[in-house]
Amino acid sequence: MKKIIPIICVLFYNTSFYAQTASGDIEPYLWNLIDIVPGNSGNNYTKPLGSQLIIWNEIINLILDNDLVNARLIANGLNYQLTEFTDTTLSPNQTFYVLEEKLPQSNYWGSYVFSKTPKRGNLVIQAPHVKQDINTGFEAVYCFKENVASALFINGTDRCNHTTYSSCGGLTSNCISGSATEAYRISDQAHNIDNMFQKTTENLFANLPSSVFTQLHGFSPITGDPDVIISNGSRETPAIDYAVMIQDALFVEDNTLTFELPHININWNRLTAFSNTQGRLINYSTENCNQSAEGGTGRFIHIEQELSKLRVNSLGCLKMSNALASAFIEDSDGDGLATGSNLNDSDYCDPDPFNQNCGVCDNTIFSDNFDISMGNWIDDGNNTFPSTINALGEGSIRLKHGIEAGNPDLDVDPQSSMFTNPLNLSSYTDLKIELSYFSPTVEGYTPGDDFILEVSTDNSVSFTII
Repeated sequence: MKKIIPIICVLFYNTSFYAQTASGDIEPYLWNLIDIVPGNSGNNYTKPLGSQLIIWNEIINLILDNDLVNARLIANGLNYQLTEFTDTTLSPNQTFYVLEEKLPQSNYWGSYVFSKTPKRGNLVIQAPHVKQDINTGFEAVYCFKENVASALFINGTDRCNHTTYSSCGGLTSNCISGSATEAYRISDQAHNIDNMFQKTTENLFANLPSSVFTQLHGFSPITGDPDVIISNGSRETPAIDYAVMIQDALFVEDNTLTFELPHININWNRLTAFSNTQGRLINYSTENCNQSAEGGTGRFIHIEQELSKLRVNSLGCLKMSNALASAFIEDSDGDGLATGSNLNDSDYCDPDPFNQNCGVCDNTIFSDNFDISMGNWIDDGNNTFPSTINALGEGSIRLKHGIEAGNPDLDVDPQSSMFTNPLNLSSYTDLKIELSYFSPTVEGYTPGDDFILEVSTDNSVSFTII
């Protein structure tokens, strides 16, 4: 594929290309990794073994812990190396860790880049189709560098590279001609769960609790299509709606752009990303491979772009980069907030006050949404169960009490309740509970009904009403 984005920078290395350290401009360095990605045939891609996925996850843990020595040692066993790259074209200079496969490649699992000191600690940029979705790889690299995002994922082969089909649900016409469809291929990183792209997403989703995974894609529009389709992988509208913020920011950059957002226009069904396995994971699908998510976290953003306005050249990439900069404020501690010019501030670290990426936190837990897995809440069996679809449009706890209508022989326990797994709240000074409720029955709330909060400090032996 011929690059459309012009290379105007000179890259300097302190040793050879595959040295453990390098310096210069990170963009052409990463462009070279994209250039050598195999095309749509050849069966180059190797599906990783379960044991290799475990080893890979440990490598990512070590990188996040800044333990480069051990990360390099373990990565070598997978034919990978970790290059510490200092970008001297940025002011101040920025250090990036590039997890890349050594030559000759044998696995083709992709390249993964991490910022040592990110400016936008909650922004993760992913490019899962750098060959077929023309220029999305170069666009992702540009946006990553300009925003000094937390991480960048680049896939290792064309999505159609391998002839073996994925076991994950969904159909596509991307790898065959005409209007026929088939299952996704195992080389398609956005539609498989047993790969390094998914495993790294899983790790960062857990270890960077405020991270938002923004995937850049490209499509060929048909009649009725807009220029951009931005999905969060569900029909839900999250509390922080990055999809809308990116749309608004892109429109500021180019007011000729047209958009569709499937969670806003619920009748829109094309390129919704509901079968994307990273999106399913991030949106708490009960089975990432075959089950679309019912709810939405807002932490997965899937951007489909037609070619001519955004990803055709560096000017188009600048629009996307500026839009991401507007939606994701500079915030080096990764909690998604910043106070004035203090980028590593002491605002809350949602949702984990012990987040290693945060500075001094306010020690506040925010549990605004009961997701499909109910977060830390558990049904104790007394006629209490989670619901992800209700009149409020978000997840909830549902309680049943009294005599069940139409069945006077079934006395429902009036003390319906939920409880949490043990929580270490030793660092907290205050506990504040806020809730809202609605009744689906005509009778509604009756005198004598109560909401009671109890706390145990002796491992559930006894409880105190607070």
